[in-house]
Amino acid sequence: MSDGFWRSLSSFIYGGSSFVSFACEIAILVVITTIVRRHRPDAYQGLQLWAIGSLVVFVVMNLARVMMPFLTRSSGDGMESFFRASTLLTILGTGLHVVLVVIFIRGLAALAQPPKPIVVEGLPPYR
Repeated sequence: MSDGFWRSLSSFIYGGSSFVSFACEIAILVVITTIVRRHRPDAYQGLQLWAIGSLVVFVVMNLARVMMPFLTRSSGDGMESFFRASTLLTILGTGLHVVLVVIFIRGLAALAQPPKPIVVEGLPPYR
């Protein structure tokens, strides 16, 4: 098999897996925004923040990985600038991932707590 075949197959698989991952991120956001919000309005905010942040980080990191070879080619350093940018992007992605995991854990902890009772101010309702 030729080099072109493997390059094309690799691009197809990367694009397909990115599309599936994007669809999964959207599905998680939809479930949190609809089902969790309806049943636990007191606890969904943290999970919704996590889902939106995760989606944004996913899109930005994938776009950065696609654009990186084009942006580093013009710098003149060759492969050194590509590897430097790749290293910095990996460090940034790891830091963002840790922050998102902390937000996710806080959201799950809020969801695991019993619902807070609804407090009605003033006189009790008529019976």
